[in-house]
Amino acid sequence: PERSPGRGSVQTRFRYRVGVVLEGPFRRGQVVTVWSLNSDAACGLSQGVGTVYGLFVTRDGGRWRSGACATVAPKRIRRAAGAAGASACA
Repeated sequence: PERSPGRGSVQTRFRYRVGVVLEGPFRRGQVVTVWSLNSDAACGLSQGVGTVYGLFVTRDGGRWRSGACATVAPKRIRRAAGAAGASACA
């Protein structure tokens, strides 16, 4: 973990394997590092291994960032991907 300057909270690196791409520079199978707070209580990402869910990310300071409030159920992402003609499906 890396401490976030001035906030007193701990930023943690999470690694995700991309399954469905709706938009952005990602490709299916790519492993992406996403930074988030390390606590569910602070809207940080869940720390479970093997969990599958849709994740929206933003680029900030050269890092991909996200949080629990930017996650959705896999079915919703797959449905959106089908409607949008996504380039990859899990």
